[in-house]
Amino acid sequence: MSLLDQRFSTGVSPAPSSGLIISGGGVLTIATDEIAELQARCRALELRLDELAWQLADLAARTSRLLAPGIAASAFTAAGRMARAAAAQLGRARGALQRAEQTYSEAEWDARRRASDEAARAAYGAGMLGALELAMLGPGCLLLVGAAALTARGPLELASGAAARWLAQHPEALSDPRFLVQVRLLSDSLDNAGRGAAATLGSQGWGTEDEARGREQFAAVVLAAASLGFGRASTAVEVTPIRTGSTSAPRTLETLASRIPGQQLPPAGAYAASGDPTRGQGDAEPSTAQVRVDRYDEQDGSPRYVVYLAGTADFSLQPGSEPFDMSSNLAGMAGLDSAALESARAAMADAGIGANDPVLLVGYSQGGLLAERLADSGEYATAGLVTFGSPGPGVDAQSVPVVALAHTDDLVPALGGVERLDASLDHVLVERSALDGMPVPEGRELPAHDLNAYRYTAQLADASGESRLTTTRTQVFDFLKDTSFGTSTEYHAVRTAER
Repeated sequence: MSLLDQRFSTGVSPAPSSGLIISGGGVLTIATDEIAELQARCRALELRLDELAWQLADLAARTSRLLAPGIAASAFTAAGRMARAAAAQLGRARGALQRAEQTYSEAEWDARRRASDEAARAAYGAGMLGALELAMLGPGCLLLVGAAALTARGPLELASGAAARWLAQHPEALSDPRFLVQVRLLSDSLDNAGRGAAATLGSQGWGTEDEARGREQFAAVVLAAASLGFGRASTAVEVTPIRTGSTSAPRTLETLASRIPGQQLPPAGAYAASGDPTRGQGDAEPSTAQVRVDRYDEQDGSPRYVVYLAGTADFSLQPGSEPFDMSSNLAGMAGLDSAALESARAAMADAGIGANDPVLLVGYSQGGLLAERLADSGEYATAGLVTFGSPGPGVDAQSVPVVALAHTDDLVPALGGVERLDASLDHVLVERSALDGMPVPEGRELPAHDLNAYRYTAQLADASGESRLTTTRTQVFDFLKDTSFGTSTEYHAVRTAER
């Protein structure tokens, strides 16, 4: 086992310095977990010293009454003054930490805003220029684009092969934070390019600026090109329950991560720390399930559900029987229905989830994007949302408590851009560097996207005492606080011919 794998192993205890960066409340402030912990320790010591100062003052007063003023009373009085002075000094230190946190937050977000604004202006101009050329060329340009798309299969395969070979030689490129910053800016710029194009085309009578959603349009164009080259991806699916068993109610983020389907099941006992008795039965084969639905009943019989959604299983642009593939990824980024989204809905319907049944949505990678789509759909009574490495931009639903975990050296969440849609005080983003300066393991193009890496980050988040994370984490699990055990069903979905 490599050093990286040892670090990501679920048996590793969280280090005292976790390296977490926690943001929330409309992403207005950032707090490192270390600073939050130091503030809490300073406050605890401050209160203890204040209490000690009062006790010493009381001892000084009692001594004076019983023995008359003397050395003992003076010593108690002096010690009390020292305790109060130390408490005041700790208070000043805590204030300095708060100011440092605020300064760090302001500098960090000011830098991000400036870079994002500059990229937005450039992208808006490029979108206007491109749309102007399109408007001037008219239908002939559309014919050229269509002809190029029809012959795209060969070049796409060549480009894909060349990219794969280059990445095999340079695996560190996709985990370089400097590169990922550019990816985030590019993702945000697509929106602005779309707005610029819509503004120009609107003046030509082609559309309006309000209709532009650049990232969605870009993903839709790529999906359309892939469909022309490889065939249209059907959204029709068949979902089959493949395993049912008992399960305990989750109490930690790490438990949620450990129950996401599609993982290789470890030897017996490896999940003991997660409190998950349904796993660890010695099955060495990866789970073929893409969706897991757990049901817990309240004392009055009313059901509560947790839905787990897996990540991408097939990275080919050519659609096949696997619904959790790249075409579903592109459809999700484009805001369209996909076979993966239909699989989730079908599994939830088979499990009996009604529109008014509270449900906690949990997703990894593409599953996180699906969970965001389901939470924003209004089709379900979403009680909470937890995502790991989601490429989605967040959720609009402000009434839903959200914990999103994303690695700063992971390409996939970088596709969601710099600015997230999350705007509620109950939406918390937890970030950290998964590699933390370590070299990229051989043969691992995206090690920071590994689910084991996110399980370790979830352990660190569970151990964190940062106030926003603690509050939101409690809200996520509160709807299951009166339940203990339930039933778990794993579903396998396959894409079928279009209905």
